Amino acid sequence: MDGVHRVALCGAGGFARSAHLPAIVASSNLELVAVYSRSRSSAEGLIEATKKYPNLSQQQISLYSDDGPSNESFEALLARRDIPTVVFSLPIATQPKLIERAFAAGKNIISEKPVAPSLEEAKRLIDLYEKEYKPRGQSWIVAEQFPWEMSYCKARKWVQEGKLGDIRGFKAEVYIQPSNMARNTGWRQVPDYQGGYILDGGVHFVAGLRHILPYPITSVSATSSQIQDFLPPCDTLSGILTATPPSSSASSTTSAKPISGTFTFSFGTESGTARNYTILGSKASLTVDFSKGSVHTLTLSTLPTNSDESEPHNLVIELPQRGVEEEFEAFGQALVEGPKSEIWQEVMRRSGPRATLRDLAIIEGGLKSSSEGRVVDLRELVGGDAWFEI
Repeated sequence: MDGVHRVALCGAGGFARSAHLPAIVASSNLELVAVYSRSRSSAEGLIEATKKYPNLSQQQISLYSDDGPSNESFEALLARRDIPTVVFSLPIATQPKLIERAFAAGKNIISEKPVAPSLEEAKRLIDLYEKEYKPRGQSWIVAEQFPWEMSYCKARKWVQEGKLGDIRGFKAEVYIQPSNMARNTGWRQVPDYQGGYILDGGVHFVAGLRHILPYPITSVSATSSQIQDFLPPCDTLSGILTATPPSSSASSTTSAKPISGTFTFSFGTESGTARNYTILGSKASLTVDFSKGSVHTLTLSTLPTNSDESEPHNLVIELPQRGVEEEFEAFGQALVEGPKSEIWQEVMRRSGPRATLRDLAIIEGGLKSSSEGRVVDLRELVGGDAWFEI
């Protein structure tokens, strides 16, 4: 059918089944035609999971794995010309090599966050993509859903519209306990990438903040610690972030100034499930509470405008958590409409490799700041060629 983009889902873990699969099924522009997993049994489990969706229950979905016959291998999947895009939902350290193989096979790629396990690897992959595969018309999108959450998009809109006035500061507090499913995942129990859960989950929280704030975050000063023995190598990162107006921004000719805020991301605290962003402005404050999971609550507290008023005006709205569904709907539309479309430009701004490189830089910069006891300039850490104003 016109307007439908055929994809293969690579990975059969919990998030692939609970989030990526239903988001692909719900997308008006994506069609699932194949699945891949390292083991045939897990790929068969993913095939079984597709049967609960009416529009897939009667469809023949091809199965590929590393322990099956050669005509059902990952290379066989990549050889299929009728599948232009692969969706990777795989462990952090596993994805880069498969991304390279998929690029070499001519595929478009949607890869699960983070963009790579480290800045060094991310810059290498981005350089390879932009020099060799992007000119061929291939696409790379990073599945980072936080910039697509309806609550963060509403918060961004209010900030841009000036409802908060001049931004004075911000705070991000996340105290979360890993689910049993996540905790029991082998590659998370003994992580072969920096930061453990701080990288795995932390990139989400900085991506949401990146989307809301009016300027890019350019420096970090942080401390890290490991509270729980079963969450190596660290489970808590706290510190100060500074966001700086871009030099190319029209606001740079006005009174726009850098703004600083605090953050704490902890997976090791036993009590409490606080998960919120607070943005403080000259006219109002805004809190986005995402501790409930399925529903996010926004509270806009506007300061009194005259002496007869003593209390702020509070506007409270609730929005559903739909980030994965929203991102895959946008990804499918962008893949169908192409790189010259407006939706493509928006996808790159929120979920392009260079955009999500900044999320990785904040986490890596925070870990570096903690180990070296200094403020880390993210522009210097990333490097002038890789850092650019989005």
